[in-house]
Amino acid sequence: MVVKKKIELSPEQLTWLRQAYKDRLHPEQMAAHLECHVDTVKRLLDRHGIRIALSSKHITTDQPPPQWNRPCNMCRCTESRPKFQYTCNRCKSHTRDLHHVHEDFHAY
Repeated sequence: MVVKKKIELSPEQLTWLRQAYKDRLHPEQMAAHLECHVDTVKRLLDRHGIRIALSSKHITTDQPPPQWNRPCNMCRCTESRPKFQYTCNRCKSHTRDLHHVHEDFHAY
């Protein structure tokens, strides 16, 4: 696999890219104009803040994760905790202590 060097756009190319995005030009047409891959165009649009891809896997946000009150798998309490955390913090720490597992080992 060949990894190419990061593309740096000139100010003129960046202006063109912004206008092309406003004009709703298809990413394949933008890629042909910039002589790069379609995925590279999408990354350039994201990197320069021209578009915000809501499906990007590397989106960062300042908002806290969604919470839920699902019953804990161990004690059945319904305290609020991050969604998809199935065990409450108390049971989780208690289980960690019981098994003498180092805290860095647990992802959550």
